[in-house]
Amino acid sequence: MKNLSKTQLSVLGQLSTKAYRHLVAVGYPSNGYDEWRHEFTADHCGGIDSWRKLSQKHYVPLCNALRAIIGLKPMADNTPKTDAAALIWTIRDRARHWELSTAYIAAIVRDRFGVDARADMSLDTMLSGLDCWQLTQLLYTVQARGRRNTAKTAERFEVDAPAEVHTSRSTIPPDRLKDWRGDVDASPRPQRGRRSANPLQTAP
Repeated sequence: MKNLSKTQLSVLGQLSTKAYRHLVAVGYPSNGYDEWRHEFTADHCGGIDSWRKLSQKHYVPLCNALRAIIGLKPMADNTPKTDAAALIWTIRDRARHWELSTAYIAAIVRDRFGVDARADMSLDTMLSGLDCWQLTQLLYTVQARGRRNTAKTAERFEVDAPAEVHTSRSTIPPDRLKDWRGDVDASPRPQRGRRSANPLQTAP
């Protein structure tokens, strides 16, 4: 899975600073911010204490642990829990973006991997038997076909190709490539919630 983006690291920085200040105000903890932050991260991320080593699966649980300290409602966690699940989610998202049908994806799967893939299958069922390498290759193919089809359509009608819209941070390319291509970040942003009755309540 991808590491955390700059935006996600910034959100963690803001939440952790507010959480630490709140705990200091009520007499806890006694150690410094950096030491507390590393210990807190390790406690909620399976022993990993550096944010730069975290993957997407750690982001929402860690955010929710920090949000609970300052009395904010938890964020919904829809993050795929395995690399294969993340790839399937991304393939589904990109296929929807480029309007590639299940039958079209099935034909690619049959041709590339010799797997029994039919148009009447759901995408999850069709892709569940592929390993991570095959899913990665399929994602590359889906992206290439989608961009090629979009470019051909734009050329035929003599218009500019539309910007590539991303509904999840996991599909957004690095900043320089995103800016060069004009990709649009439409991923949801954390929303503010009401404070809970117990500001010291911690996430499970």
